Amino acid sequence: MLKEIYCEKFIEAGVVRPKIEFHKGLNTIVGIGANGEKSENSVGKSTLLMIIDFCFGGKAFLKSKAVKIIGNHTICFAFNFDNKPYYFMRTTANEDSIFKCDENYQNPQSYSITEFKDWLKEQYKLNDIEASFREIFDTYSRFYGDEKEISPKEILRTYNGHNGTDQIRTLEKLFEKYPLIRSFVGRIQDSENLKKVKIQATKLKVDISDFRKIDVDATKEKINELTSQKEELLQKKKDHIPELDAQKAKELAELKVQHKTLASRRSRLLTRIENIENANFETVKPSKASYNALLEFFPNADIKKIEEIDSFHEKLNNILAEEHEEALEEYKSELETVQADIERIEKQIADFGNEVDFTTAFLLEFSKIQGEIDRLNALLNEDTNRKAAVAKVSADKKNLKTDEKNILTEIEKSINEKLSAYSEEILGKDIENIQFHFPTNASYELGSPLDDGTGTDYTSLILFDLAVLNLTKLPAIIHDSYLIANIRGNRLENLIKAYAGVSEKQIFLSIDETDKLNDDTETIVNRDDVRVIKLRQGGGELYGYYWGKKSGSASGK
Repeated sequence: MLKEIYCEKFIEAGVVRPKIEFHKGLNTIVGIGANGEKSENSVGKSTLLMIIDFCFGGKAFLKSKAVKIIGNHTICFAFNFDNKPYYFMRTTANEDSIFKCDENYQNPQSYSITEFKDWLKEQYKLNDIEASFREIFDTYSRFYGDEKEISPKEILRTYNGHNGTDQIRTLEKLFEKYPLIRSFVGRIQDSENLKKVKIQATKLKVDISDFRKIDVDATKEKINELTSQKEELLQKKKDHIPELDAQKAKELAELKVQHKTLASRRSRLLTRIENIENANFETVKPSKASYNALLEFFPNADIKKIEEIDSFHEKLNNILAEEHEEALEEYKSELETVQADIERIEKQIADFGNEVDFTTAFLLEFSKIQGEIDRLNALLNEDTNRKAAVAKVSADKKNLKTDEKNILTEIEKSINEKLSAYSEEILGKDIENIQFHFPTNASYELGSPLDDGTGTDYTSLILFDLAVLNLTKLPAIIHDSYLIANIRGNRLENLIKAYAGVSEKQIFLSIDETDKLNDDTETIVNRDDVRVIKLRQGGGELYGYYWGKKSGSASGK
């Protein structure tokens, strides 16, 4: 249980407040006016409830007016489990961390807030409940300024957008009935997944949307038509017709195309190699006698110039010979690679056996026809599987609805038994009992069948929380004064007594206008073993001043 809270920012009459100590049962935060006069608001009652929620791992306090005005500050607090105290600090500057300390709030050790909430769940012995600690606690932590401070008709909603089904599932978990639901929910999810699965769609590149618009009769007719085309194609072959499938035919056709391409490449390489090898790059250098003979016929010939030209031709011829030699080596290397690829493909083609004799054109046509037949058959199979999955989902949902209704009837019955007892105790035996009901598996109703007044609505909410606190492992509830603001007279007196009747768990209740209570009830609220703090205006606010006043006012700050 929550044992204490301390903060150096909590001030009374200019002095830091002592620890606020809590106990089992009812813990009241009482607000009174200055000098004991009529109670006023804005003394810190709701803020302290937010801080209590903060100690239970909540985060609403982080966005509170207190943090905006006071600035970031540290809350020190302790829990007690099995007579052993545990001390912690949590700062508003870091919502994700918490610090475990010694009894003087020294020597802090950092933990994540998630670890802390898991620790709370374990300490409160809630591990059998299939929900997080805050999922369990949030609903019943009701204070002004929280986003779930809403109509008492939406008592299970904990955040904006929280739908009825999920609200009720949380209640089922708290009543430890969810394991019976979980198996059905899992089966429905599996069936939903089966509806979406594409058994051969990925392989055959079939869009799943086709399964929803398939015309079964037309598809079967198309398959018959394509089967006839395939048989006609096969009948054109006089020889043995091997067993072919679309994929096999397509692979063989592709191999034949590759073989033809490589064979052409090999022929071109062989031609180039032969041309280079047959080329003659040898040169014969003219002798001096040849030049002298030339002078006999052409006495004026420039022999030196002719020698230079012959030398140039010789050098050029040598360069061409070297280049052709390099090209020859490259062509021979490429030929080896091409020849190896041809031999590899010929081996793959040979593995097909008799199908080798089929032409590429035949194989491609067969592959096209058989591939379309396979695709359409896949569509039919998927359509059958989808319809079976839809039927299974429908059946599972129907069974879930029936079983969940039975579970909700049990929960409803146990809650209404408590509500009836509370109603007679608080409203009187001659008044219609508060009732809780599930019209559907995704909705609920709470209230009096004959009285829908605001006071009765909030009375219904309070009694519901007390019933759940009594019937489940819920460890505590937090109720702000706005919940009882519209409840008067004997009904309010009796509610306070009902709160005070809880002894083993904790209730944190803020209350003002105690002067309107009768003496006995006012005594209960202010009893030493009930009241944990008294807040008032004029320096007795939680933080020592009323921050709503203008700066410079008599009691402002």
